Amino acid sequence: MIEALKQTKRILIHNDSPADKAHHFGFSVYAETFAKIIADSANQTPLTIAINGAWGSGKTSLMRTIRETLSEVSREVDRAKGDHVFRRCRTVWFNAWKYSTQNAILVALVEEIVAQMAAEGFPRQRLRQMQSEDGRVDWAGISRAMDDLLQEAETPDLTGLLKSDTVLLRNLPVLREFERFLDRLIGWSITGQPMAPGERFDDAKGALVFFIDDLDRCQPTRVARVLETVKLFMDRPGCVFVLGMDSEIVEKAVKAQYQIIEGFDEHAYMDKIIQLQFNLPPIRPEHIQGFIREELIGGRPQDNPILRYLEDVSETVEANPRTVKRFLNTFSIQRSLAERQGFLRDRVMDEDLLAKWIIISFAFETFAERAIQRPLLIAELQEAIREREDKLNGGSGPSTPPHLREFLEDLRLVNLLKRGKPFPMSEEDVSVYTHLSASTQPRRSAVEAPSDFEVEGTGEMIRAARGKFLMGDVNRTVFLEAFEIDICPVANRQYKRFLDAAGYPHVPEHWRDATYPVDRADHPVVNVSSEDAAAYAKWQGKRLPTEQEWEKAARGPNGRIYPWGNTFNRFNCNSRELGLHGTTEVTQFPNGASQYGCYDMVGNVWEWTDTDVFPDNGDAKVLRGGSWVNPREGVRTTTRAYERADRRRRDVGFRCVRDLKAGG
Repeated sequence: MIEALKQTKRILIHNDSPADKAHHFGFSVYAETFAKIIADSANQTPLTIAINGAWGSGKTSLMRTIRETLSEVSREVDRAKGDHVFRRCRTVWFNAWKYSTQNAILVALVEEIVAQMAAEGFPRQRLRQMQSEDGRVDWAGISRAMDDLLQEAETPDLTGLLKSDTVLLRNLPVLREFERFLDRLIGWSITGQPMAPGERFDDAKGALVFFIDDLDRCQPTRVARVLETVKLFMDRPGCVFVLGMDSEIVEKAVKAQYQIIEGFDEHAYMDKIIQLQFNLPPIRPEHIQGFIREELIGGRPQDNPILRYLEDVSETVEANPRTVKRFLNTFSIQRSLAERQGFLRDRVMDEDLLAKWIIISFAFETFAERAIQRPLLIAELQEAIREREDKLNGGSGPSTPPHLREFLEDLRLVNLLKRGKPFPMSEEDVSVYTHLSASTQPRRSAVEAPSDFEVEGTGEMIRAARGKFLMGDVNRTVFLEAFEIDICPVANRQYKRFLDAAGYPHVPEHWRDATYPVDRADHPVVNVSSEDAAAYAKWQGKRLPTEQEWEKAARGPNGRIYPWGNTFNRFNCNSRELGLHGTTEVTQFPNGASQYGCYDMVGNVWEWTDTDVFPDNGDAKVLRGGSWVNPREGVRTTTRAYERADRRRRDVGFRCVRDLKAGG
């Protein structure tokens, strides 16, 4: 088995540990600045600094670099037996979220101080001496008593509990003992020397620096408890706190905790705790490039196509270390899967295009989700980009289909698709990439919300150019003149305007008080006959399509089986497989649009055409497209049925066309 596994390249995966080499992100200058502030003996304590940034933005990496810089400064101060500018700093790292379910946060923090002192070589006998000075000090007992006070207070300030003289007198011994204990702990931890009773620590000699990371990962009810614990240290000289957090999340948690207090201001609360806030800037593209090149790819660049798209990765993938690692991990596993299945060896898949597709899937999530459901979307967008450039160069071309417009406006996506090799134009060839990617994409609902494209009030049409197309199951070649066709089936609200304006006598039988159901304004109008549909079309200055025009608009010039391609996908149309048992909004399925950009060409409702079933007999008309009642076999672009022209059915609607000048 080992030899078999060695036949393919190793799969190198990066974990979620904070990056050690913070210089990649330009963090070194930030770290040195904050270390200088903290270590400068002229800066008074207590002091609280907040490092603010979203998850994965590098807060932990920066805080670790600050800590390492302080440790280096302290070692130099110790070697020189003092310095006239900088003080020694002992550091304590506290992951707040690890204790988010523990009642005694203060106990955990004190135990962390002692544990890290021991880990740094602080003699155990001196720790025992400290605990037994002037009688044995019960660290846990004192800390737990203070934690109980904080929990009992349920206010944003311990003094709120001590306003009563009775309560103050009852808790005064605990408060005094805690202050004495805290002063001794701070002094011992920094200098390693005992302090005389009543002596206050001189912060010019040193500082105890608490790094409290991932405060925003705590349960909301616990965030305030951690901050209240920090406040217990805030009148003690020698204490510095560096808080790593997303300030928006933390402020929301604090507000939720104290919402019962009238007039509580979470911003003012945080301002009392934090003296200096630093909002971590976005990581610059060149820093992301250095991070990928040096730390993540390292000495293996020769066979990694990611380096050819390094600029695209740094400009499009979310600029935080966590996302970049996930991106490289995804590429590694997909490349390995492709290699294992022989796609790369047999040239079914191109490694450069795999890298480009992974960039798309990370940086352009909406487009990637739709492309997984509709692989030809990639080829369609590439073609739309080419046609737009032809227009800019003085050429002519069709208008952009609505299902591509939002993507064509994204210059980053457009530039990425223009770079390097183009994706193949066939559904089978491009689906190799999208199907492989689907196995490592986050799972999301495949049923789409209605498109941002608005049909209401516009009656927008799309042009089908003059020329040939493939028609019917036998794919015979048919030539048609240019025409325009409605992008969507006629909706209830559009038909209602026709009835009101034209005084047309027939109202769909399921309407009440001459109007459609209130929640069905953008559903296709149904229960209309061929004559009703033709009357609406005439009022609009249009007509009903022939079945040849309808099929060209549905299939495109190359004879697609379904409007989106040749593979059925139940999430691209309203057919029986989706199980909705009724009509949907006409813009519900942008991923089901045809190559020309027509929505709902299959499924939802059958559509009237102006083609007679029997020559020279208008009593029966051809229906196209299938409806929500039909299974996949009944919603192909070649599916046809017929119905008496005077019949009105709950699953039959229509759309209109308009002639264009010859050559249009």
